[in-house]
Amino acid sequence: MEIAVNVLLTVVGLAILCFGGSWLVSGGVAIAKKLRISQMIIGLTIVAYGTSTPELAASMAAVVGSHTDLILGNVVGSNISNIGMVIGVCAVVSTLVVKKATTRKEVPIMIGATLLLIAMSVDGEISQYDGIILVVGLIAFTAYTLSRAKKKGTKQPKILQLQRHQSQEQ
Repeated sequence: MEIAVNVLLTVVGLAILCFGGSWLVSGGVAIAKKLRISQMIIGLTIVAYGTSTPELAASMAAVVGSHTDLILGNVVGSNISNIGMVIGVCAVVSTLVVKKATTRKEVPIMIGATLLLIAMSVDGEISQYDGIILVVGLIAFTAYTLSRAKKKGTKQPKILQLQRHQSQEQ
């Protein structure tokens, strides 16, 4: 009976994640349009944080339960799954457009974060100090991403600037 309950909970949880993922994407796209920032920026911030929240919850439960070995496995496995499964399956369904700016800016940051994690774990542990460095790095990346969005958001096509100027005169 216990296994049936666990299977049911897993299925219900996956269903909630599927619907939640759809709502997260719809909301993210709406925010991007409303704020006139790129969907890539929303993906790098709101959607990325939203999809990582269940991983954080599972990892915090692992810390409390003294199962810290699950945390690194969860994060590494998730990153591999995101690249192989998420990007792979989506690319099979429809060709993905990758902007050169992404391969020049965000991909190197992702590789740098991975190399930093490897360097931190060489001694067999990721300390509280290491954790602080990782959190500060995330905050810095978020600030960098949002500052780029603001700079791009202030640049408007001249026709749009002219239309706004004319509407203010009336």
